[in-house]
Amino acid sequence: MGWLLPGDLLLLALALYRRYRWPAAQAYFVATLLFGLVLALTTEVLSALRWLTPAAALTVSSGALLLLLGWHGRLGFKGGRAFCRAHCRWSKSDLLAWSFPAGVLAVAAFLALTSPPNTVDAFTYHLGRVIHWAQNKSLAPYPTTILRQIYQLPWAEEVVLWLHLLTGNDRFAALVQWWALLSVLIILPEFTRQLAPQVRPLWPLWLAATMPMVILQAASTQNDLVVSYWLVAFAFAVVAYHRQEQRGCLVAAGVAGGLALATKGTAYLWLWPWGLWALWLVWKRNAWREAALAAVLAAVLVAGPLYRNTEVFGHPLGDPQIRQKYLAERHDWRAVASGVLRHLAVHATTARLGETRWVAQEVESLHQHVLHLSPSDPQTTSLLHTFHVRRVYYPSEDDAGNWYHLLWLIPAALWALWRGERALRLHTAALGVAFVVFAGWLKWNPWVVRLHLPWFLLAVPVMAWALERLFRRRWWLAVAVLAVLVVQALPPLVLNSNHPLRGPLSVFHTNEEERLFRPVRDLREPYTQGMRILQNSQCDQIGLVATPNTLEYIFWYLLAPTKPHLRLEHLFVNNATAGFASRWPRFTPCALIVTRPDFQVRPRWQVDSAVFYLVYEAPDAPLFIYLREPFNSAP
Repeated sequence: MGWLLPGDLLLLALALYRRYRWPAAQAYFVATLLFGLVLALTTEVLSALRWLTPAAALTVSSGALLLLLGWHGRLGFKGGRAFCRAHCRWSKSDLLAWSFPAGVLAVAAFLALTSPPNTVDAFTYHLGRVIHWAQNKSLAPYPTTILRQIYQLPWAEEVVLWLHLLTGNDRFAALVQWWALLSVLIILPEFTRQLAPQVRPLWPLWLAATMPMVILQAASTQNDLVVSYWLVAFAFAVVAYHRQEQRGCLVAAGVAGGLALATKGTAYLWLWPWGLWALWLVWKRNAWREAALAAVLAAVLVAGPLYRNTEVFGHPLGDPQIRQKYLAERHDWRAVASGVLRHLAVHATTARLGETRWVAQEVESLHQHVLHLSPSDPQTTSLLHTFHVRRVYYPSEDDAGNWYHLLWLIPAALWALWRGERALRLHTAALGVAFVVFAGWLKWNPWVVRLHLPWFLLAVPVMAWALERLFRRRWWLAVAVLAVLVVQALPPLVLNSNHPLRGPLSVFHTNEEERLFRPVRDLREPYTQGMRILQNSQCDQIGLVATPNTLEYIFWYLLAPTKPHLRLEHLFVNNATAGFASRWPRFTPCALIVTRPDFQVRPRWQVDSAVFYLVYEAPDAPLFIYLREPFNSAP
C-alpha cells in the first residue's frame, strides 16, 4: 500500500492542473505544499488521539484517494489526453535537459529500493524514532537514551512513518529523499526563470543533478534534501511574489517555510534573508492579511514539535546543553571569518589531492597569521573535533563536498551582483548573508558539509544564469564547465561508500545483510549472532540498555521479520525523557540488549523482581544479551 501516498500527491497535482489551468510545474508545486500541510496536520491529530496505526493510515490515505478521484470525476476524465498532448511530447532540448538528471534519479531509485537504510544517523534516530512512534501510536515523548529521537524536527520522518504503517516495513523509507530530489528538479527551472527569464532549463537541472551531495543523499534516509526542497519552495514563492504581486504566493511561502522549519533545525538559519525580503514586500504592498495567514500556517506546522520539545527540555529548540555543542560561543569578526573559511574549505574533500592539501594549509595559515585564532578553537568547533580537510575517494552522504560547484558559484555570484537583474541581485545577496550567518552561528564539524546542501540548491539559479551568459559569449567554455561538473559527479554516482555500484562490495555482489552493515562492517558478526539468539527465543518484549549512539534500528531490522509483535523500549534512562515512562503502559521485558561499553558484566542480573541470565557476550563489541526465565532460547 506504499503507493497510496504518491498516488494522492499525483492525483492532487493533476486535479489542480485541470481545475485551474496552471502550468504543470506550478500545479505540482502547490500540490506538494497541500500534501505536506495535510500530512503534518493529520499526523498531529492522529498522534493526539493515539491513532497512528496501520488501519488509520490506510483509511486516511485511501479516503483521500477516493475524494480526489471524485473530484476528477466532477471535472471529467477527458483532461488526461490534453495533459499528455501538452507534456508527453518532449522536444530535443527537453530530452537533453532531463537526460543526466533522469539517470541520477534512476540510479538513486534503484539503490533506495534494493538496499536497506544504512547510515549511522538512520540507525540511531531517523528510523529509530519511527519505530517508537509506530509502537506508541503517537509522536508524544517517550523514555530514550538517544535524545536526538526526541528533539530533532520530525516532518521527513513522519512521511517515513506513514510509509511504514502502510507497508509494515521500511523498504520505501529512502524514497522520501528521492521524492525531494525529484521535486527540486521540477521546481528549479521555474525558480530560475523567475530570477532570470532567459535561462534554459538545461543549466539548473544539470547543475543540481551533478552535485555529489545531491547524488548521495537521494538514496538515503537523511533529511537534507527534504528540507532543501521546502527552502527552495519558500524562496521560489517569495521571488514569485516579488515578480508577480500575487498574494497567494505569500500563503505558499508561509506553508513552505513552516514545512522547512518542521523538517530540520538548520532551516532557521537558512530562510531568514528571504523572510526579510518577504516582509519588506508585505510592508511595501500593504499585504498584511495574507502575511498574517502565512504566519499562522507556519506556526501551526511547527507548533506540535516545538511544544513537545518545550515539554521535555523546557525550550522549544531542545536541551540547552545539546545546543551548546553545536552553536558557536563567540561571534566577533574573527570567529565569523574563521567559520566562513572552514565551512567553505570542507568542500575540498572532493577536490584533487593536491588541491585538498593546499586548501587545508591555506586556511590554517590564515588562521595563524591573519585571524590569530586556532582553526580548532572549541568555542567555534563542535565536540572537540580538530579542523582538517581530507580527500574522500569513496564519498558518502556525510562527507562529500560540492567543491567544483563552489568554484563556479563564487565568480557566478560576483558576476550576478554586478550584471544581474534586480531580483537576481537580491537573491544573490541573500545567499551571501545566509552563508555568513550560518557559518558564524554554527560550530564547524567534519560533517557540516551536508548541512550546506540547501544553500547550494538555492544557489543553482545564480550558477545557471552565469552559465547561460557564458554560453552566449563563449559556448565552448560553458560546455567545458558543465563537462567538468559531470565528470566529478561520476565517483559519487558509482562509488558511493554505502551503496557502491562497482567493486567486490557493490550492491550486485552483496546480500541485503551485508549492505545493511556496510558502514559498520565490524559489527556484523557480533550483532547477527546476538540477534540470532533472540530470534530463536519466544521473547518479543525487549529492553534496550543503550548509549546515545546505539544503532537501535539494526536490532529492529534483524528481529522484526520473525517477531510480528516486537516491542523495543529503552531502560535505565537517565535524562530529561525519563519522567515520561509513567505516561505509557508498563513495559515488562523478557530480554535485555545492552550496548554500554562501561557495563559491568554479570552472569545473573536482577531487574526489579525479574531475574535475567547472560546468554551472549560479543567478543569484539559492547553487546550483551540477557534472557529472563523461562524465555530460554530454543535449542
